[in-house]
Amino acid sequence: TGLILMGLSVSDQMIVRGLIILTAVAVSLRDKSR
Repeated sequence: TGLILMGLSVSDQMIVRGLIILTAVAVSLRDKSR
């Protein structure tokens, strides 16, 4: 994936992926609350 090109370790990739998922969930919940 593109994350490997950035030189991130496996743990860093998992953290970044988790943040992306949390952000996507937060945005979806925000849209539903409207």
